Amino acid sequence: MANKTYWASKSGDERAREITGRLEQYSGQRFTGIHADRVIATQRGYHGLGKNGAVSHLVSRGGVQGELSLVYTNYLRYLIQHAISRISARRFSFEVPIEEATYTSREQAQVDTDTLEHFRQATDLNKKYRMALEKGYETGEGYHHICWDNSAGETHTIDDNGLPVKTGDLKVSVGSFWNVVPFDVYEHDVEIKCYLELVNKYDLAAKYPARAEEILAAGPDLFSSYIRRQYIYGMRPISYDEDSCVTLVHFYHDRSTVLPAGKEALILGNGCYIYDGPLSYSKVPIVKFSPSEDPITGLGYSPAFDAVGAIDAMNSLKSIAMSNQAAFGVQNIWTRDANNIGPADVRGGLRFITSIEKPEALQLTQTPAEIFNAIESYRRDAVQLMGLNDVALGIESTRLSGDAMDVLDD
Repeated sequence: MANKTYWASKSGDERAREITGRLEQYSGQRFTGIHADRVIATQRGYHGLGKNGAVSHLVSRGGVQGELSLVYTNYLRYLIQHAISRISARRFSFEVPIEEATYTSREQAQVDTDTLEHFRQATDLNKKYRMALEKGYETGEGYHHICWDNSAGETHTIDDNGLPVKTGDLKVSVGSFWNVVPFDVYEHDVEIKCYLELVNKYDLAAKYPARAEEILAAGPDLFSSYIRRQYIYGMRPISYDEDSCVTLVHFYHDRSTVLPAGKEALILGNGCYIYDGPLSYSKVPIVKFSPSEDPITGLGYSPAFDAVGAIDAMNSLKSIAMSNQAAFGVQNIWTRDANNIGPADVRGGLRFITSIEKPEALQLTQTPAEIFNAIESYRRDAVQLMGLNDVALGIESTRLSGDAMDVLDD
């Protein structure tokens, strides 16, 4: 017999199990496959990790016998930072519209504007705005999760148990592709999203004492491994206390015909129910920052996904030139056998060789000009794929007039 109850209409532990089951299914589709690999490759490049062990902070060695010099110039980070700076050059501000042409209305609008401006400064919202843009370019999707935190703010009073009651405050968290699982892509047009974050379970148990036992018994889960991918960058994960951290899932279902009041819930990654109730916001409090978006899958797409390939090619050619220069760039001094000049007489980084016949000179240090031309070609490809140009990057062009450069810079 078909289930006649809409899954999001259920409550308590039953709804928590429904959410967790869908979360496992949808996160598996979202966080594995080609798109996730593309995100990881861009994250690695943005944080200075190239292919085959190349890193941006030093010239590493590769090859069978360490004969290769692996160069990684982090041009991807340079381009992304320029793109972000152009977008965030003008800081946003709040201005509440005046509803009526009266003194009282103007005064109230000014008070509301000042309140929002205070919130912007107190929460460092401009910085978090830039951080979300950065995550958008790096992983294709950046997010602001804006929710009301009852444990924040100043102490208002003391409850019957002697615990402080806070005034509460807005909390703005910055997330990436790995923090959000949209159910609406797989189900229907109503906005349904989960925001995942790692939290300290002892703090969480103190906030929700009625569920403290279940919270403290929780441990690592599948979703914590997904969240931690944004900190890994292909190397050893950052350390965190697995005994103290748990995945907290914020579930939001927008208002719809079947759920006129909407729904929100807090559950753990293991399915433990903490809280549920009607949606307490005017809309789902998850804001997406994405350079572009696939209209079918809803997946965010960053131009950096395409630029990272051109930058890898550029660095591969740089490694060829560097390997050649490092291997053959040291000058040699030749003498015949039994000559009275020996290695001890050679100073200043020169190499001493002897032979019966003088060897023929080979121009081993010469790197073909085609390699350097290709390096420049791949660099220009990366710039264009990012939607930038040399003028925007501050690189003077000898082929353009001043008026043309001004047009490109706009």
